[in-house]
Amino acid sequence: MLIGFLLFVALAAFIIWDSRRMHGGSAEPISREKMLQGFLPTGLVHWHFWFCFGGISLLLAYGEWSVPSKPPFTGRWGWLKEVAYQSLGSAGILYLYLLFACLAFVYGFSLWNTVKSKNSEN
Repeated sequence: MLIGFLLFVALAAFIIWDSRRMHGGSAEPISREKMLQGFLPTGLVHWHFWFCFGGISLLLAYGEWSVPSKPPFTGRWGWLKEVAYQSLGSAGILYLYLLFACLAFVYGFSLWNTVKSKNSEN
């Protein structure tokens, strides 16, 4: 229920942000040739991906905090969960997810800062 509420709050924040962005400036007219080409995707924005990865890692950490995993760990990354569990105790997997989230947010912020500085130079 809490995750659903947080997703609802995130949707409301996005709607408010997008409406302010849309009302902030006037629309530029599009040429007929460009309209005939249709929508052309611009590609992946890397800092968006890393911020989303950090958010997903935080959700996994919350899930691990509310219902901790118990050994035996199976799957492709089972060995990493086993190492975290053996070295840091029952909260080791929680710390692992929090570490991934922090690293993803820091890397996403550095990518965002790089893009922002490139745009300010132009």
